[in-house]
Amino acid sequence: MKKLLILGALLLALVTPLTAQAQFGDAMSKLNTVAGKDGAGLNSDVNSLASTIIKGVLSLVGTIFLALSVYAGILWMTAAGNEEKVTKAKDIVTQAVIGLAVTLSAYAITAFVTAKLNGPSTPAPVAEDYCKDAAGICGNIKTAVCADNATYTDANCQTKK
Repeated sequence: MKKLLILGALLLALVTPLTAQAQFGDAMSKLNTVAGKDGAGLNSDVNSLASTIIKGVLSLVGTIFLALSVYAGILWMTAAGNEEKVTKAKDIVTQAVIGLAVTLSAYAITAFVTAKLNGPSTPAPVAEDYCKDAAGICGNIKTAVCADNATYTDANCQTKK
């Protein structure tokens, strides 16, 4: 009965992050629909689908790491001097940490590769403001003194803001 209860609690701990991830993804798709980013409420971008799957798997791995760490800690604390149990607990902790390091390394590599596949992100061009100086010559607002107290959006001082 005790093993069944522990197994049930472990299963619940493993399933909870996946359920939360699914609910978060559903909420984001509804927000995107309202914001107008995605009219149909469906995201056909392969990168975002892969990102969602990777996040779900990482949540699962993190939960497994936590469960193994707690199990090993309980095993160690209840060993009562039994060297065999202490060694088993140490091995579990070591293997869990190695597994977590491998998983985080895989995530870092995946993030790097997908960032390179998406290409460099170019910042939006900064709009410059222009003005006319005392002689009526149009120039950048940073270099000219605005005599007419008006700002323009084009380099020829034709379109006022």
